[in-house]
Amino acid sequence: MQAVEERVAALQARLAGVLSEQEALRQQRETTEKRLARAARLTDALGEEGLRWRRTSEALQARLHEKALLVPTHCGRSLAHGLMLHQTPHTQAF
Repeated sequence: MQAVEERVAALQARLAGVLSEQEALRQQRETTEKRLARAARLTDALGEEGLRWRRTSEALQARLHEKALLVPTHCGRSLAHGLMLHQTPHTQAF
């Protein structure tokens, strides 16, 4: 009879360990699902933000190109020359 009781106690302890592990795995699955949902939202948001930045960049480039076409040639040359002078060091070597 004692052997049977020991066997039952061992099985109950094993069952408790398995149930504990099952609960830990359930919690881990829940946490992982929440993380995946947040990652998906972040990925979508970043994709939309990237698209917005690309469209803004294209619009700014188009406006810059339009303004460049409006600058008279002699003004454009003066501006380019001024920029070159501003970007080079002012030494005797140059």
